[in-house]
Amino acid sequence: MAYWIATREVAAIVRALEEYKFDCGEYPNVRDGLTALVVDNGIDGWQGPYLDKAPVDPWGRPYSYFFSKQRPEIASYGVDGQPGGTSFNADISSESLNFAMPESAYERRIRLRFTRCWLAAWLALIGSALVLKGTAQTGRAAGQGSLQFSRPSD
Repeated sequence: MAYWIATREVAAIVRALEEYKFDCGEYPNVRDGLTALVVDNGIDGWQGPYLDKAPVDPWGRPYSYFFSKQRPEIASYGVDGQPGGTSFNADISSESLNFAMPESAYERRIRLRFTRCWLAAWLALIGSALVLKGTAQTGRAAGQGSLQFSRPSD
């Protein structure tokens, strides 16, 4: 759940940075960082606060703020707090925001089993419906009109 929250927060921070740039004409510098979205540092045009408080990722660490390709980049280093990683340790960056939840190998296996069972159940249901429809049509073709059941005699 924390990974999902972090991706949403990064997206919200990016929106706040765009509002800041619209009002002030440029993004906050790296020295002021993301606190410039909360505290007025005397920049002309500041209309904030753009966020309620200085952003902290779900693991209690401040989001990283730096420039790449003349655009600001917001990043959280995931559960482990280290750059790189896979699954829940993967970085969450505004440059490659992925709203899908990562999953472990175990979770993937369970999801695939569930999907296969669900698909098999639907195929069985559709197959049964087709068989019943075919049986009903065969009965009508033989002149019976509908399926009839007889009681066993005593």
